[in-house]
Amino acid sequence: MMNFLETSKSNDELLLQVYINLKNYIKASPLAYQLYKKTGETIYLGQSAIFEYESSEDQKNKKMQNSVIKKLKDVINKSREGLYLNYLGYLLIDHEIDVKKGMRYIDEALLLEPKSLYYLDSLAWGYYKLGNCKKAKAIMSEIKKLGGSDNDEVKSHINIIKKCKIIKKANNKK
Repeated sequence: MMNFLETSKSNDELLLQVYINLKNYIKASPLAYQLYKKTGETIYLGQSAIFEYESSEDQKNKKMQNSVIKKLKDVINKSREGLYLNYLGYLLIDHEIDVKKGMRYIDEALLLEPKSLYYLDSLAWGYYKLGNCKKAKAIMSEIKKLGGSDNDEVKSHINIIKKCKIIKKANNKK
């Protein structure tokens, strides 16, 4: 089906869905951007940004990060959707570009979806990056209560934040 859609150019929306289902983000990103240019629908610009980031071999590449950030800012300037607010916020936090600004985006996403495990995880990660391990741990406890500690990234964050708490205690004893 993918080959047919690629050669016939008969249905780019369906082709994009095929790429997404196959997790072929390298092909999905430019196609989503092309669809955005064609339709003006911000969902395609947001998808293009996320797929650009996810397909990058070097997620620390500043040029790529800036491209993704610009696209996501364009998206949220037109439509304040939680998914894109959180993704932008998490990117700013995780790469320590602007942790506090990233947390403001995530706070806004949480106003839209207060029980989103992913948004809560992003917020906890922001507190961790700011060195507020107590607040990060409290949010992670809330995530556990909501049943969200099965996700690998969340598990990783829980373990890192636990160590941060231990390090803080060890440092306080000195």
